[in-house]
Amino acid sequence: MLEIYKHYNGDGDMFSRLATAEQKQLFENEEWTLIDNLLQTSN
Repeated sequence: MLEIYKHYNGDGDMFSRLATAEQKQLFENEEWTLIDNLLQTSN
């Protein structure tokens, strides 16, 4: 999951427009937000 997140540079809009169906099946909006929040709090 983190590789996909990094591939889209954490850009949820880019992910929603360009991700494959398989990639989208791995994520829910809440999961993307959780990764975002974890990375922001660690910086």
